[in-house]
Amino acid sequence: MKGYNKNSQKYGAYDKKGISIKILPERALLSGIAVNDDKTGVILQWEKYEDGDLKRGDFYNIYRKQSGKWKKIAQVDGRTTTYTDTEYAKNKVNTYTVRVYDSKSKTLGDYNKTGLSIDLRNKTPLIVYNSTVKEILLKGTTIPYVYNNTSGKVKWSSSNKKVVQVVSTGKNSCNLKAVKEGTVLISAQNGNKRETFTVVVASGNDYINKWIQNIVKEVRLATNNRERQLLLVSQYIVSNFTYDNIFDMKTVISERKGNCYSAGQVMARIYQAMGYKATVRSAIHDKKSRYPSNMIMGSDHYNVEVIMNGRTYYLDATPGCGGVYLSSPKEVLESYIYGGNGWERIQ
Repeated sequence: MKGYNKNSQKYGAYDKKGISIKILPERALLSGIAVNDDKTGVILQWEKYEDGDLKRGDFYNIYRKQSGKWKKIAQVDGRTTTYTDTEYAKNKVNTYTVRVYDSKSKTLGDYNKTGLSIDLRNKTPLIVYNSTVKEILLKGTTIPYVYNNTSGKVKWSSSNKKVVQVVSTGKNSCNLKAVKEGTVLISAQNGNKRETFTVVVASGNDYINKWIQNIVKEVRLATNNRERQLLLVSQYIVSNFTYDNIFDMKTVISERKGNCYSAGQVMARIYQAMGYKATVRSAIHDKKSRYPSNMIMGSDHYNVEVIMNGRTYYLDATPGCGGVYLSSPKEVLESYIYGGNGWERIQ
C-alpha cells in the first residue's frame, strides 16, 4: 500500500515486502476407530464438513504415532472419509490422526494432536473415541452429562479429581462438578468402548471468554459458509437455552438461561469474537416483512444486528422460541423451525 498526495500527484514510500497471510487447509474431524471384521486392519474414520466437500485442500494425509512422533503412512483423495491400516502394530496401542493437505499451496491444515487410539493388547480391543467436543465449565457449578452412544452401564472417570469430580447418576449419566480452574480429560467407558472429552474449568471473565471462543471454534469447524455460521449460533442459543429473566452474562451462559435481550448479548459477543460488528437492538418498530410470517413479537422484543462484509443481517436469540431466521433490512433470507426431524426450513 502506498500513500498518494493529490496536490503533488506523487506516491510516497511503501513496504516492498508487504504483509502476507497463509490460509491453511481445513481441519479433519476425527470421528471413530475400530478393527475391521476379519481383524486384518484398523479402520480410521473422519467426517466431511456440513456444507460439502473440502474448500481448501484436495487430499487427506493419515498419520500413525511411532515412538512419540507422527509418521505419515498414507494419503487419500479428499472425497474419502475412511482408511484401513493393515500394517498396524499388533498387541499395542495404535494412535492415528489425519490432516488435510492442499497440493497447490503444499500446505497442511490443523489437526487433532491427541488423535484416536485403539488398544490391541487384549483379545477384545478397547475402542477409544476422543471427542472433538470441549466443555467449558464455571468454577463451583455442577452440570449433568449423558453418554448417548451406549445402552449399557457406563464407568466414568476424571484425569484430575481436584479440578473436576465425576459422580455417576444413572446407567449412562453423571454430574460433572467443577472444583477449581484447570483442564481435565473425562472418560466414559462401556465394555470395550471408551469415549473421552476435554473439560476446561474457568471463572469470572476468563470463563466467559473461553466459553465464547469454544463456540466460535465449533461453529467454524462445522461449516465454512459465513451466513450459515451466523445461523448456527442463533440455533444453538435458541435450542440450548431456556427462557428466564436473567441478565448477568456469566450466569446466563453457565445456567443456559436468558431472555431475548440477555441471550442476545451473549450471541452478540460470539459474533464479535468471529470478527463482526454486532449489537443488541430493539426490533419493535421494524417492518413485519423483515421477519417470518409465523413470528409473534412482544412489545419489548430485541434481536441482534450483525454487519458482515458490508452487509447487515438480523437474527434472533430468544431461548426456547423454536424458530430462527436470517434477515436483511428488507426481507427474510432464511427461516427455520425446530421439529421432530431437527431444524426444518420454512422460508
